[in-house]
Amino acid sequence: HGSCANPSRMASQHVPDLQPAEAWAKLQEEQYTFLDVRTKEEFSHGHVPPHKGSTVCIPVKVKDGEGSMVENHHFIADVQNTFPDKDAPIMVGCKSGARSTHALHLLQAAGYTHLVHQCMGWNGWEAAGLPKAT
Repeated sequence: HGSCANPSRMASQHVPDLQPAEAWAKLQEEQYTFLDVRTKEEFSHGHVPPHKGSTVCIPVKVKDGEGSMVENHHFIADVQNTFPDKDAPIMVGCKSGARSTHALHLLQAAGYTHLVHQCMGWNGWEAAGLPKAT
């Protein structure tokens, strides 16, 4: 068992941190949307497979002209278009846990209430040998 590199404890209200296997079990049992905050390119190379809810990719950071990762200033607007209901159950994940922790702060600030964190990211998902889609 790994532990979360970036626990979301600093967030204004505690968001449950789930290991990949716990996250996959929850996705199969409950109607969560999995919000993948990696880039579209990363997402296309592998992501959470179909489950009870849906999977959406909305990058919290994007590559600029030089290939550096910069803030996606449309992140919250895109999230609000996708999730008009701020009580919708959303599970957030990225590659390692850093971007998803950042995204959780933004989501909480925007008033989203029903959040959980797949805190090991895609690296942890792959390391756990869980199913994946491309």
